[in-house]
Amino acid sequence: RQVAHDGQVLLVVGNLSREDRRGEVRIDGRRLGVPVSSVLTWPDRREVAAEDGRVRLEVPRLGYVLLLLGPGILASP
Repeated sequence: RQVAHDGQVLLVVGNLSREDRRGEVRIDGRRLGVPVSSVLTWPDRREVAAEDGRVRLEVPRLGYVLLLLGPGILASP
């Protein structure tokens, strides 16, 4: 059964270590059903460069970053 949605996805990238982490996250947009050409952090809506489904992030220790992706995310809120 398929669920209708607005075509956007909110991802949680977590860091369970006690040290800040910086690295690359690979997102399979095809599997999620959304393009990975535009990615924003949420809720501050800061654009993150995405290349070939990969984004570089810094995630604070014991923290997380929310990523919004999909069509229309760059439009004004």
